Amino acid sequence: MRLIATGLIWAALCGMLYAENKGKPKKKEPPVIEEMKKPVASQQQAFSEALAETLYEEPKPMKEADPNVRFGKIYDVINDPEVTAVADNRPMAYEFKYFNYGAITKQDLKNRRGHYFVINWKNAGPSEDLVLRFDYRQERSREKINTLEIPTPSAQGNLRGMFSVRGEAYEKLGKVNSWRVTVLRKGQIVAQKQSFIW
Repeated sequence: MRLIATGLIWAALCGMLYAENKGKPKKKEPPVIEEMKKPVASQQQAFSEALAETLYEEPKPMKEADPNVRFGKIYDVINDPEVTAVADNRPMAYEFKYFNYGAITKQDLKNRRGHYFVINWKNAGPSEDLVLRFDYRQERSREKINTLEIPTPSAQGNLRGMFSVRGEAYEKLGKVNSWRVTVLRKGQIVAQKQSFIW
């Protein structure tokens, strides 16, 4: 009898909460680069397209930094259980689950093994077309510089970009040793941040 009464009370509370929230507008989320809105499983094609090596061209040098374009935190995660020990570290275990979401076979897991970079940046100025560019060197690539780019049309507010070096590129050449992130406006450097050993 108590179980039935508890179930009825629970159903009534859920109904009231649903009715209360039904008319409210949804919270506005900060604009996010299109690749980040897709789940990791569907990002595989976008990542493999971004992984296609582009010829490295030095962008036009920065005349003056734009104070409206700034970088926030830049996170990097090595999604490789042989390199990164999880042990009892729950946040690290979550990172593995996040980047491996949707992987079913051993081959899927192997293809997702790699070095991931999440770049938070901001354009406090007017909405404009910008390009987020990621230049990097790997352990075994010596001085060869590889480049990945994410075009960001109508970039304004808080933004996030994700780059990954994974699959065959990661297996052959190893993790990223040094990197440089650049925001370009019509080929001109607007903002730049780099690792200590770049």
